[in-house]
Amino acid sequence: MGRLRETQMNSKKGFTLLELIMVIVLLSILSLGVAMLWPKGMKEEADHVHIIHALRLTQHIAMTRPYDNAHPWGFVVGPGGSSYSIKKKGTTTYAKDPSSGKDMKDIALTGKSPLVCDKQGIWFDRLGTPLDYSLLSAITTEFHCTIGGRTITIHPETGYVE
Repeated sequence: MGRLRETQMNSKKGFTLLELIMVIVLLSILSLGVAMLWPKGMKEEADHVHIIHALRLTQHIAMTRPYDNAHPWGFVVGPGGSSYSIKKKGTTTYAKDPSSGKDMKDIALTGKSPLVCDKQGIWFDRLGTPLDYSLLSAITTEFHCTIGGRTITIHPETGYVE
């Protein structure tokens, strides 16, 4: 009985150096794979969501701010599709950012993909109806913007942005 107990106490417990090295190598390979795949497209996705919110904000501003027929509020794409502005048509009045209070003029996008829209932008009247950029008449077909391979659509009947 004493010998059995002595053998159990002398048995080694733990991992060999080779086993520890193999685990470290496997974890390194997994970490490298995650690091290479994780960031792709995140900025473009953030820009996509940001543009949807900006279009909805533009529509909201048009519906809640003082309005006259000559001055609807619009979402205007900047040069090269790298920025946008929210402004009152025919004026130098820009919407204020709800969080910072700064003018929403030439807001830069964070991703590398440009914002490409059917026209230079879109206007909204006091009822939230989307208006053609150049004619200022209600749009009759869907308005589209594309960024990072994803399309944003504004429906003509409702002005719904998706």
